[in-house]
Amino acid sequence: MKKKDQFGFVEASQPEILKLREKDGEYINELKHKFLDALDLFIPRFFSYRQITQNIDYLTLFSSAIYYFLTTLRGKQTLGEEYSSLMQISSRDYKYEGLPTLFGRRILLIFLICGVPFLVSKYLTMWFNKMRERSFSEENRHTLKGVFFKRMPDFADIVKNIYKLHLGLFFLKGMFYELSKRFTKIRYIFVKQPQNHDISYNKIGQILLLQMLLQFVQFAVKLGVDFHNRNKPKKPFRSSQENTSEENEGEDVNENEICGLCYEKRKNPSVTPCGHLFCWDCIVKNCVIKPECPQCRQFCPARKVVRLRNFN
Repeated sequence: MKKKDQFGFVEASQPEILKLREKDGEYINELKHKFLDALDLFIPRFFSYRQITQNIDYLTLFSSAIYYFLTTLRGKQTLGEEYSSLMQISSRDYKYEGLPTLFGRRILLIFLICGVPFLVSKYLTMWFNKMRERSFSEENRHTLKGVFFKRMPDFADIVKNIYKLHLGLFFLKGMFYELSKRFTKIRYIFVKQPQNHDISYNKIGQILLLQMLLQFVQFAVKLGVDFHNRNKPKKPFRSSQENTSEENEGEDVNENEICGLCYEKRKNPSVTPCGHLFCWDCIVKNCVIKPECPQCRQFCPARKVVRLRNFN
């Protein structure tokens, strides 16, 4: 039995919402390819294939904006909504204005779908990277803030984790598939008699949320261990070579010669493509497990690590 809302409408279930999003995605992708075909007429006079490839994400957002301007903004169903026999509704708007939702709410919805991803990719990512670089300064290196930002994943991974958390809530509740719908409180109702089925994705939602919890615990443990290691007193390094003088044996290790993974003087110094130095064994083992630089999180497969010879 389908659940009804306070106005007597049958609320959309998870399978129909997923089918709607798949159909809308297909039509937006088809529209994007139409724009690409049109841009071919201006190559190479005004554009190059390299420029188009570099800005393909912006073209996708532009295609989405055109698609929703022609449908949602005009108070019409999208092609996916027609296919799934669903319609957008806001309880607050329906109580005072009926259907469709208010024009201002539809404007906000389209801005969240198309405008926010553009701002995130172009400006918020840049701001996050600058803030992260400032946290790597010498005065913050051994503080909890500095260790926190060192361990924090890239901004794109943070956005993916936020969306994964939202997706887990959707599979449990089955109401808002997109963050934009959750912020605007726009949900879906059936405009025709729905099919009866007992399809549920609660188990998937529970697994996603459990995975997020385990990732958070793992991050917290690594953060605590890293903070403890950075603040424990470092033992002075003494040369193990027989021809080393007694003066050098009692000399403390230069901080610039410390490996960021084992916190000891670098043995067989090696450099990553991004320019950070580590012990050969430390960085190779790290990149085999997770192919990224431990310092800046840039992609770094083990085969890209270069061992330095005669490096002082």
